[in-house]
Amino acid sequence: MFSTKKQSKSVIKITDTHISYITIQKEKSLFSIDKYEIIDIPEGIIKYGEILKADIFSKKIKEIQEKIENKNVDVLLSHDLFLSHHGILGAKDQKQKPKKRIKNYLHNFSQVEPWQKSHICEFETFTFDKKEHVLLTCLQKDIQSSYFHLFKKSGLTIASINSDMLAFGHLFSEGQSSVVCINDKDSCVIDFKDGMFIGHKEFQLSHAHLINDIMKDVSINKEESLRVLEKYGVLRTHKDERVYKRLHRSLASLLDYLKKRKTKPKSKISVIYTTLPIKGLSDELSYSAGENVDDFNIFNIKKYTFKEILSLVKKDSYYYQSHIAQALRFWKK
Repeated sequence: MFSTKKQSKSVIKITDTHISYITIQKEKSLFSIDKYEIIDIPEGIIKYGEILKADIFSKKIKEIQEKIENKNVDVLLSHDLFLSHHGILGAKDQKQKPKKRIKNYLHNFSQVEPWQKSHICEFETFTFDKKEHVLLTCLQKDIQSSYFHLFKKSGLTIASINSDMLAFGHLFSEGQSSVVCINDKDSCVIDFKDGMFIGHKEFQLSHAHLINDIMKDVSINKEESLRVLEKYGVLRTHKDERVYKRLHRSLASLLDYLKKRKTKPKSKISVIYTTLPIKGLSDELSYSAGENVDDFNIFNIKKYTFKEILSLVKKDSYYYQSHIAQALRFWKK
């Protein structure tokens, strides 16, 4: 017997300035967007992931709790709050449970690392070159406990706390993949091996950074600069040559990194935007890396079929990609 009952999964993403959530529904093999919202939070409520004003934070979570049906939620926090440790457990031992092997691995350290006492760690194992590897994703104990406590107080149960970067891993599950993530305030290159996070490199380049570049060189306001960036991106068709040159100076460190780095075998490269895409950027990245670069669109992944994506405003769909990626882990095939 196969159930045709609708299932839902809600994912809440928390930053120092916003709390956003999305609810994904699944019916048979089709997915749809049920609810989504971005809630601004006043300055000083959260700082570097630490909740400073618990009562106000709880009220915001309570507002979300009243709008969603599934009270068992996933939470996404900034990757900067997590410590990621990659280790090699050695030849795979079918007789010994992973938790026991990891415990033995940690005991073999020459000295106890500080994070072993101060952090709570989730783990994932994977096999590469006939050896079993482990990825430990660790969050400070006091930060984790505060989120669990305040969510419970607000009527929600946290099923998992994950990094917003690591949410994408399972969507790049074959071979080596590099993801260029362009955010509003920064950017990074995230590397995955068979869906497992293996490292990242951060850059100052951002959507906001490029808008400020245009404002400085052309002396126009922010709204007009945004329109210029959306219309021309980093294409040579900019009316003002100064703008084109300035934008390329901002891109230089990222382009240089992709040009110089060597990966064997070559990795598939995708670009993820959390705001509107930047015209011409994928071509610039492709030229520097010497390989194809594709814009990532979560709705075009073959094994997940969405039936009602128009309910999500197109420009918002980019912001919610990490939420959706995390929700899809719940139905990972």
